[in-house]
Amino acid sequence: MNSISLKKNMILNIIKQLCTTVFPLITFTYASHVLGTEKIGIHSFGQSVVSYAAYIGMFGISDYAIREAAVARKDKRQLEKFSNEIFSINLLSTIVAYSILFTLLGTCANLFPYRYVILIQSLQIILTTLGADWINLAFEDFLYITIRYVIVELICVIAMVVLVKDADDLYLYTFISMLSAAGGNILNIFYIRKYIKLRPTWHMNLKKHLPFMSMLFFNSIALVIYLSSDVTILGVLKGNKTVGIYSVSTKIYLLIKALINATIMVMVPRLSSMLSEKSLKEVDEVVSKLFNLLLMIIIPCMAGMFSEAENIIHLIAGEDYVSGDISLRIYAVTIFFAVVSCFISYIFLIPNRLEKFFLISTVIAAIVNIGLNFILIPRLSLNGAAITTLIAEIIVMSITSISAKRFTKSVLLINKADLLKDILGGITIVLICTAIHSFTFSYYIELFVSMFFSTLIYLCIEIMLSHTGMSYLVSIFARSIKKWS
Repeated sequence: MNSISLKKNMILNIIKQLCTTVFPLITFTYASHVLGTEKIGIHSFGQSVVSYAAYIGMFGISDYAIREAAVARKDKRQLEKFSNEIFSINLLSTIVAYSILFTLLGTCANLFPYRYVILIQSLQIILTTLGADWINLAFEDFLYITIRYVIVELICVIAMVVLVKDADDLYLYTFISMLSAAGGNILNIFYIRKYIKLRPTWHMNLKKHLPFMSMLFFNSIALVIYLSSDVTILGVLKGNKTVGIYSVSTKIYLLIKALINATIMVMVPRLSSMLSEKSLKEVDEVVSKLFNLLLMIIIPCMAGMFSEAENIIHLIAGEDYVSGDISLRIYAVTIFFAVVSCFISYIFLIPNRLEKFFLISTVIAAIVNIGLNFILIPRLSLNGAAITTLIAEIIVMSITSISAKRFTKSVLLINKADLLKDILGGITIVLICTAIHSFTFSYYIELFVSMFFSTLIYLCIEIMLSHTGMSYLVSIFARSIKKWS
């Protein structure tokens, strides 16, 4: 595949992530008004519990399978053998995940009030396993993935508005949310047959696969601990209402982070293939360009989130959730460290089979996160939970950066002139938002006016100052217009 297909894949993946950002944001905005903070808190707490079981069910399979299948996809027989082995291991890990989850529900009294929510949410585990979406990712079939997401999310948005009417519809909301996250895997069961027909096998080649998968699995567990432990501990120490308020900030943060990370994840199978062919010069060129583009995106997002935190929460969830504005501002800072650490880990460490350093960073971050949660949450409540996530992301970024130092030549050679332009644009956004805030507008008008002028002026600054990344995007857009004219 050439660079044109890579650009198309990146655009498609961004569109897909945009859909999986916008649609859940719409449904969450609607549900937060209809269900209230208490029921949203129950839903968020249940999801934090299920997330642990979901990672056990996946057992690091997705990242490992995408990388290895991308290398093996040219050999149909080898790919079929590999895929059947991975699928069988995934079935086994799914059984283990459900066994642990059912045991907890049967023995832990604190989980009893959440049992129905958790059981509904846990359906995503088996659907993810049967859907085997890693096959589509390995073949870089982003067109199908994007179309599938748009259709599924659109159906779920309509179902949410039509069926969820009041606080008594919590279970219905939970089921629709589960389908939104994993329902596309039902279509996958049939679609992936165009690439391979999955069949369970007893010959799973565990000796070959388990070491790498275990490394990625423990990393995933550590990752979910420091991303979800704050919600779990907050629910235990402060109750469902506080979790409901906090969940708005975390939802916004995770959705924006997922959208930005879309440009990273689309590169993983391609870079794995490049590295297997020793195309090091091409890798360095692509990575350098991508990283500088990411900085151009991250900085204005941070500035906008920080400046408009209260208005964003007011728009998405309403007056009852506005007390979470400080935690969202903390997350606005956090997003920089989170995206950079994701970039380094998935672009350098995982393709180069250095998962152990990613694991070390997330384990240390998880331990620190849990310890600080018990210290800061009793004192600072939801703001303390946000601070622990910030500290955890800084730890992961620091360790992964040091570990990937010998591979990060392109990252270390950041275009300093472009970075200064990004920072200038970010400062301008803060000044614009502050100036507009001095006028007496409604929350909605103020947010719209701030976003409009901030985006417009930021783009003008980047274009007028000849930002390399912006010039590259403008040239692509100009060529596209010329092509279709």
